[in-house]
This record gives sequence, structure tokens and C-alpha cells, in this order.
Amino acid sequence: MEFCDIEGKNFNNGFTDVSLDRATFFDTELQLTFKLMSLVGVNETTELCKFRVDGEHLAEPECTAQ
Repeated sequence: MEFCDIEGKNFNNGFTDVSLDRATFFDTELQLTFKLMSLVGVNETTELCKFRVDGEHLAEPECTAQ
């Protein structure tokens, strides 16, 4: 799986800054919290992305603004 975008914006060219703020692992879920700085405006946003874990496989993430 390749995870390189949030809300259709690519990490490489859709934001001025992307940083991993927190990573938490549970038995059936991986949670990643990102701090994102938009190309337009000056607002920093936080997105929580949850990946369901099934054995050695990760499902596609479900990301929500915090």
C-alpha cells in the first residue's frame, strides 16, 4: 500500500509542510496523527488517519480532521 495523500492533496506538492505528530499502535488499528500546512493560507490542520490491521495487512486509511 502507498499512502501519500490526504483529501486528494499529495504530501510532496499539496502542502508546504507535513509532519508526523504521533503514531499509536493497537491490536487491530494503527493511528497516525499528521500536522499539515496548506499551500494556500496560513492555517495548520491536524488529521488523524486510522488503518485497520488484519494480520500483516493494513486497510486503506480513514482520515478525519481534528
